[in-house]
Amino acid sequence: MNRLEKLINEIDRPTLFIGKGPSYNLKSKILLSKYYTVCLNHAVRDIKCDAVSIIDIDVVRKHQEDIYNNADSLIIPYYPHDPENGFKPTDKTIENYADEMPFLKKLLNEDRVYSYNASSSTKINGDLANFNVHINNGDSLFGIFSKLGVKSIYSIGLDGGTIYSSSFKDLTPGENGQTFDKSLDMISEMQEHYGSELIKIGDLEEVKVFVGSTPSEDIPTLVLDYSIKKHTHHPCSIVPLHTLPTEHRMPIDVQSRPRTPFSFKRFFIPQLTTGRAFYMDSDMIVFDDMGKLLESNFDGADGICCKNMDKFNNWQTSNYAFLLLDCDNVEWSIDSIIDQLDAGDLTYEQLMFEFKHAKIKPDFEYTWNSLDLYEKDKTKLLHYTDMNKQPWKHPNHPHENLWLGLLKEAVQCGYIDKKLVIDHGNTGNIRQFR
Repeated sequence: MNRLEKLINEIDRPTLFIGKGPSYNLKSKILLSKYYTVCLNHAVRDIKCDAVSIIDIDVVRKHQEDIYNNADSLIIPYYPHDPENGFKPTDKTIENYADEMPFLKKLLNEDRVYSYNASSSTKINGDLANFNVHINNGDSLFGIFSKLGVKSIYSIGLDGGTIYSSSFKDLTPGENGQTFDKSLDMISEMQEHYGSELIKIGDLEEVKVFVGSTPSEDIPTLVLDYSIKKHTHHPCSIVPLHTLPTEHRMPIDVQSRPRTPFSFKRFFIPQLTTGRAFYMDSDMIVFDDMGKLLESNFDGADGICCKNMDKFNNWQTSNYAFLLLDCDNVEWSIDSIIDQLDAGDLTYEQLMFEFKHAKIKPDFEYTWNSLDLYEKDKTKLLHYTDMNKQPWKHPNHPHENLWLGLLKEAVQCGYIDKKLVIDHGNTGNIRQFR
């Protein structure tokens, strides 16, 4: 029988608790593989995780296959709670229950069970550590992790009062008579006591990114997506603009018409969302936390771009490829832009290379739009603008290893489907990788 503290002391990534509350739905907006994931109870049925924490033995009975296949480890009191005993422990140990459930015995034999003595039990196993259990699984586990020195714990699904995420609409919340609000109150007390912190990802502002791309750029867009989520704890939505309703009339003058399929699509962003949102090209990868940029002050501008870009050749054509827009306060629209083009008040070059229709504040460092230049420990975003050397199409870009490394990571952790990469290689959208 493994001691729980052995498991916790070996964790080498940020810890993420995954409960069943409404913010569980954020799971697709974060990179789960960057965390040590601990599912609470039934959440294990939907997510591959590093560990599942269960206090009530009925959850073990109901989800035997899910626990075995989806969780690397099971965390459970040596004397589990039993609903038939008023959600209190009986005299039966985890080993006694294993005699009734062959899968549990198999888990024990595979050394995948980590246990502890819960304060709710009148009996203890002298070889295991004693820990308090409180209201629900989440607050009890938070106390254990905090006591063992874990200072920051992230969470999704630890909310909702007595409401579950729609993913768990078949379950009845609060069967033990307790609410998740009470759990959060208990966690607040423990944060003060231990100096630890529960960071609810649902409370962080979403990083909304709209990407200029075509279907042939799906793989570089996914690598960009992966790189953004790898470097932030904020929930993120990365949406290719070509997947959204962005049809528009064409300017009368042929010279004023878009020169790529996505040239004008960035101008739809303020009508597609609210709050702050980024525009990015698909030929980028990120090395820093874009969530920090959401704190920027627009000072009355429509958007923010990078400054000091004149250090790059041909920087004017890529100056607005990385842009943060204040969507709630933008007054222009795609229609008003095309009206200006048709009236001769705006040229294509003024629109695309000067953003003359808008008030843009150059405030981000050039390192957030570094054109084919990577400076170690300095570059925040690498923009592959040399189309003859973009690493998904051609070898020999001086920084192709950075893009290829992210692609490999994303495939290995299952974020990008290997078959999709092969299919895009076979169709010529990207070069073929072995």
